[in-house]
Amino acid sequence: MGNIINDNWFVGGDFNMIMKSMERKGGGKVEQSLINRFTCFIANVGLYDLGYSDSPYTWRRGFLYMRLDRFLANSSFINHFHIIKVQHLSPVTSDHNPLLLTLAFTVFGNVHTKVKEAQHYVDTLEAQLETNPQLLDNVVQAHIALLDAITVEENLVKQKANDSSFVVGDRNTKYFHATLKHRRNINNILKIRKGDGSILTNAGEIGDSAVTYFSELFQSSTQTMSVNSSYFVDEYDYIKDLSLSYPPDEHEILNAFKSICPNKALGPVGLSSAFYI
Repeated sequence: MGNIINDNWFVGGDFNMIMKSMERKGGGKVEQSLINRFTCFIANVGLYDLGYSDSPYTWRRGFLYMRLDRFLANSSFINHFHIIKVQHLSPVTSDHNPLLLTLAFTVFGNVHTKVKEAQHYVDTLEAQLETNPQLLDNVVQAHIALLDAITVEENLVKQKANDSSFVVGDRNTKYFHATLKHRRNINNILKIRKGDGSILTNAGEIGDSAVTYFSELFQSSTQTMSVNSSYFVDEYDYIKDLSLSYPPDEHEILNAFKSICPNKALGPVGLSSAFYI
């Protein structure tokens, strides 16, 4: 279906399933194989989760919380809109939270082009800032817009990388290296602003400035803050129940195979996880 529909396409509502274990709080655990089947289906039809803000859950019953409601869209839809926001609102008459989808109806083309345009605008304003300090607020807003564009681009690339691993198996090698190169490029520090307001663009000067900053930071006196151990109760109980020093039994091995999407890359002997189930 994802290969057939090339226009903007999105779907939303109660899917009665979670995509990650962290989307559930309380109650018994969901079978990982069911979660994998759901995420594989979404990847196979070329859809991506649009994310959310506010409460992490959309459904509640007693002490059980789950994110069952979501919006999904294809890459054409994501590329078409400048801003896509999904909010989980407070429930009123239902045990489900209503979802609010906000779109900026501005066609802006490819997300990668948007990042380049935002970066160019930032560079232009920063060049003018040296002679016109009144542009400082404009520079700040331009940086915010650039970070937003990079976030959208990163989310799309990350989800497309997952899509590739589910759909095309070993053929995702080229895409993986392209994604890795992309992340290296955006993680490069091209310029920094020092405490005195001056901007460094030389790689050597940037490195020396970073070394000086952290050397002074670690030499300065620091205060130790106490941490509330109650924040880690769930993690502690989970780790305590694990028998990490014992070999896995047949049931654990079978569940491990079920948790692997059958569309993933074949194993060393040329068989997928579906062969062993």
